[in-house]
Amino acid sequence: MTPDDAETEFRAAAARLAQVMRHHPPALTPLIESVRHLADLLAADAEVDHLEDAALTVIDTCDRSGLEFSDPSVLAAMERLREAAADLDRST
Repeated sequence: MTPDDAETEFRAAAARLAQVMRHHPPALTPLIESVRHLADLLAADAEVDHLEDAALTVIDTCDRSGLEFSDPSVLAAMERLREAAADLDRST
């Protein structure tokens, strides 16, 4: 995967997570602030380094909080973001 492809996929994965979290279940409240920050950076077309930092914060918050995802769309979006972040890291 080229760096440009990895960045495109990463941005798409981040946008998908932000989209599905708009209608989050109350159990996911610990993620909301970090997801909003990620969405704001996407809307501002921020540099990929800033997006990656924000995405890693979302992932870290998720991991530390021990959240259980009952909504399959949120689970899929989070896993896609994890994979896209790893691909982006490997491509640079």
